[in-house]
Amino acid sequence: KNYILTRTLNKPFSYLVTVNGFASTVQDEALVTFWPNISKEQRVIDFNKSSEEVYNQIRGLYSIPGGTTYYNSELVKVNASKPYSGPVNSEIGKVISIGNNEILISCKEGNIAFTNITLLGKKPTEVSELIKGNIKIQVGGTFENE
Repeated sequence: KNYILTRTLNKPFSYLVTVNGFASTVQDEALVTFWPNISKEQRVIDFNKSSEEVYNQIRGLYSIPGGTTYYNSELVKVNASKPYSGPVNSEIGKVISIGNNEILISCKEGNIAFTNITLLGKKPTEVSELIKGNIKIQVGGTFENE
């Protein structure tokens, strides 16, 4: 029964790739480039940017290491968000509203809605689930860089 699997695994990888319709190519070691690790500073969300820039930062850092911010001096990891364009009606970083599925925060241009966050010492949580419990985040509170 395992004869076909054993026979397939004993073939060189280039054969397996070619069989599936792709031609394998050996990478030129001289052209290899490396990118430095993401620093803690690069993870910090800056609400002085547009909501689109903040959204792209969070999306780019998903799931590890994740974008970070602070609320009442406690670290909050942001796992998912949605940008909202439009006028800013509040101070930058201030919580505008807490809805069923999101926490809306003002940015320099537009607003950002956090939809999944990780509070210090907790597991990643959808905001809809977080709201059902004892949420520490309140309307009028402020997310900060440190």
